[in-house]
Amino acid sequence: MPLDNNLLLAFCSIKIDISPEEQQKRYDEHYFSFRQIKNVLPSSFDMIICDNTIGSIEDLEDSRLRGIFEKEDHFLLSENLGSTNKGIGELDMLCSVLEDIDIEDYDSVSYLTARRIITCPYVFERVENMEKDALISNPPIIEIATGKEYEVNHSVYNDMFFSMKPETMKRYSEYTKSRLQQLAAQRIASERNLYQFINENRVEFEWMNSLGFIRFDRELGTIQHT
Repeated sequence: MPLDNNLLLAFCSIKIDISPEEQQKRYDEHYFSFRQIKNVLPSSFDMIICDNTIGSIEDLEDSRLRGIFEKEDHFLLSENLGSTNKGIGELDMLCSVLEDIDIEDYDSVSYLTARRIITCPYVFERVENMEKDALISNPPIIEIATGKEYEVNHSVYNDMFFSMKPETMKRYSEYTKSRLQQLAAQRIASERNLYQFINENRVEFEWMNSLGFIRFDRELGTIQHT
């Protein structure tokens, strides 16, 4: 029976220490990412936008993004633990938001790194039909222009997007909170943290071979899909 009461936690770090020109590009990327999420998100999902770089939506100079935050539920954590380890910043937000909201009435809770284009509702439709405790993936990342495929690390799970039953997501948050400082200090990737939780706790999961996401990697200067 399809799950008809789902929650999406969309994580972002919108405003960082970069030039005004680069910040505007970052505003643009987030704006179009959120617009596309709304285009493909099924009606069975509620969404909470989580950001760790602003204390108030008034801190956003971009009126389009302010408009999105005004319309959507949002959670703001002004301290960014992920300044040197981006994934740890998202995990910190996950732990904080789950202390602040009640997820027990949801059928599933999904985790999304928001600054990417979700080309179709595939991942959300998989969530709606999820029967096991988690839905995870580790697809290859491929450069669109060159076709270059990056080698897959088989000791991690991709955490651009994954979903869990509420009780499992709570356990993941508690597991993560107990080791956040260790993860940050030892620069352990959030993808590795997810892998360890799933395997140490023998969580039963369903698998996705691809996500249907497009992202712009500013460090490499490439557009990628996965």
